[in-house]
Amino acid sequence: MFFINKSGLHKKYQGFTLIELLVVILIISILTGLVFYKLPSDSFQKNNIDSESQTLVKLCNNLRNIALLKNTAYGLSIANDGYFWWELDHEKAQWKVLKKSPYSYHQIEDGNYRIELMNNTDNKNNNNFDYPHIIFYPDLTITPFKCLFTKEPDSSITVLTNGVSDVQIEQ
Repeated sequence: MFFINKSGLHKKYQGFTLIELLVVILIISILTGLVFYKLPSDSFQKNNIDSESQTLVKLCNNLRNIALLKNTAYGLSIANDGYFWWELDHEKAQWKVLKKSPYSYHQIEDGNYRIELMNNTDNKNNNNFDYPHIIFYPDLTITPFKCLFTKEPDSSITVLTNGVSDVQIEQ
């Protein structure tokens, strides 16, 4: 750009326009994002266990609140290859399996992956799926449980609750 100064001479304007600055900032931010982007690697195994356990924790804590709001009991059954959810039908006085997402049956796709219910009072009957292993009561209490997520050979995460506090991942 040219302009006339006090002496009447034309001088070229020095500096960058706002658009030029924004384009440069955009390019730098895209390049920074590409540099710090993590591609799946050996840590994928750990991340898969993390995401599976975090999903279970979120679903449990949400279902605990739903039990309070709807004033009904819900349940959770854990199999070696996944888990599924129950609702207590008060009229028939029996448990029915939930089929609506996100509380439908969740199967772990990987064959090396395993979920194990530990120190539950009904531990010897973990393969009995006529009723839930863990119950979420309308008063915000839960059957105390400890659940171990394992991926061979040596990755594992524990999800647990004492029955009164939220379900959480043990550090």
